[in-house]
Amino acid sequence: MRGALRVALAAIALSIMSMGSAAAASGPGATVSPTALTFHDVPAGARSDAQAVTLTNTGDAPLTISTFRLVGPDAADFGLGAMCPVSPDTLPAGASCTIYVSFSPDTPGPKSATLAIGDDAASGPQTVALSGAGSSAYGGTAVASVSPGSLSFGDQAVGAKSGAQAVTVAAVGSAAGDLSTPAPFGRLYLWNQPSAGTVWFDDVKVAGAPMG
Repeated sequence: MRGALRVALAAIALSIMSMGSAAAASGPGATVSPTALTFHDVPAGARSDAQAVTLTNTGDAPLTISTFRLVGPDAADFGLGAMCPVSPDTLPAGASCTIYVSFSPDTPGPKSATLAIGDDAASGPQTVALSGAGSSAYGGTAVASVSPGSLSFGDQAVGAKSGAQAVTVAAVGSAAGDLSTPAPFGRLYLWNQPSAGTVWFDDVKVAGAPMG
């Protein structure tokens, strides 16, 4: 009788161990890191550097990835690229791959969206919260001041050229203006002037230096 009891108990223990093994073999799993990305102020119309999200297969079977999507109210202000296998290819158990997200706001103001990764893990889809803020085209609240407000060249003979007169452009406000991009105003161009400079109307010069 005792022998039969020992055999029965051993069978029960083996059955429990088998059930535990079956539960442990759960198939593919997935985690993302980080679960949120924040982009600091980016001028409207500009593009930020990309930030990386790592997707890891934490299961014991290959992970099938089907989609990468940007969803939410400001999805169009974000961009993505992925160095991950997509179905029918799979991400092996224990392996990781990288998704890159950038931010390029069309207008100033706070923006938000979500990166959604479709896969066959039980926890899918995986999501990453995205947030950022678009700033004014030249950053902060900077504006440009121009001095003088008008120029008078006096009487000139037809076909003659007057002497050059200068207009000084300076950034004012709570942030420095960025005038590094050429900004055409007829024959007036602002170039390589991070905060202030003198623009000449005659030969288009900045701070006395002739333009190439």
